[in-house]
Amino acid sequence: MTSNVEYRYATKEDLEAYYKDDPVYYSARAVVIVKDGEIVGVGGVCRVAKQMIVFTDIKDERVSKRDIILVGRLLTGIIDRYTSVIAYADEKLGTATSFANHFGFYSTGVQSEHGAIMMKVTKKWTK
Repeated sequence: MTSNVEYRYATKEDLEAYYKDDPVYYSARAVVIVKDGEIVGVGGVCRVAKQMIVFTDIKDERVSKRDIILVGRLLTGIIDRYTSVIAYADEKLGTATSFANHFGFYSTGVQSEHGAIMMKVTKKWTK
C-alpha cells in the first residue's frame, strides 16, 4: 500500500490542528508533511525573545528520511530569509546534530536544556 504524501507551506489552521493539545502562542512561517490527509510533521521558524528559532516536530513513525530531507529543503527556503537563526539539536534524537549540519548549521559549543545550540548565518551582518 502506497501512502499519499504532500509537503507544503503551513497555514494557521494547519498549526492549530497539529498542536491542538498544546496551543501555539507564536506566529510562525512553517511547512507541513501531510500523509493520507493527516498532518504528521511540521517545521518552521518563529521569533522568541528577538531571536529566530527553528523548530521541527514529527509525531508519526511513517515519516521517512526522504520526507524529512524534502521538507528540510522547503524549510531552508524560509530560514534563508533571515540574517541568523538558532536551532536546538536534541541529543535524544541521535541524528539531530548531523541533520542540522547538513542544512548549514554549525555548533556554537553551548548546551542548553533543549540540546546543543546550533546557529546558521545566512546573510552578511551589516551595521
